Amino acid sequence: MSKEFNFEIFLLLNNEKFHIYVLNENENKTFYENEEFIENASQDYQIDKLKEFLYNNISKIEKKINNFITNIYIILDDKKFFPIQISIKNNNNRNSLTKNSLIYPLNEARFLCDKTIGKKKIIHMLVNNYKVNGNDFSSLPNDLICDYFYLDVKFLCLPNEYLGNLENVLKNHQISIDRILNFDYLNNFFKDKDLNIFQKAKLIADGCNENEIKFVDQMRENKGFFEKIFNFFS
Repeated sequence: MSKEFNFEIFLLLNNEKFHIYVLNENENKTFYENEEFIENASQDYQIDKLKEFLYNNISKIEKKINNFITNIYIILDDKKFFPIQISIKNNNNRNSLTKNSLIYPLNEARFLCDKTIGKKKIIHMLVNNYKVNGNDFSSLPNDLICDYFYLDVKFLCLPNEYLGNLENVLKNHQISIDRILNFDYLNNFFKDKDLNIFQKAKLIADGCNENEIKFVDQMRENKGFFEKIFNFFS
């Protein structure tokens, strides 16, 4: 959405309910929300119910905000997520460790994941551990001199077919998915914080986790692989 658009829309999906939430960013408070409980039934049934739920809510929201919704964040609580763990060793040649040192090994990890997942898309890419000089770190230890370092990287992926179904439902309202966020990841990251799921999603979407690697979709920007994958360096 444009900078002039002062609302962000979140949609929580799981096997029990749909919950749509609109945040007024100017006032940092809830502007609109509604939820509907559903039966734990087939995917086709849930897709039909989602179409109905969106039909009943999108036009109401657009009238209230006096603008069209073009993008939405999806918070997904679903067992369809497919996790992959990859460990990468990188030669640092007795140089200081910086963010730039991570470009090659993280690209290598992404490449290995892409080769493994088949018809799935990476939703989250997370560095779970940095091992430098035999010591483990939960965040990047800047400026340490080392011969080698190791990265433990976790990927959360979703089937392309499932993503396509979601995208098609939203296209009926001329809405694109801004990002998909994993429900369990949000809760685990903020397990000691008194925040609702939409507040957690907002913080993660804004980049509060320094260990989450953000990359730009190849279809959106014409950049080289090494350049496009890491916005978090800027």
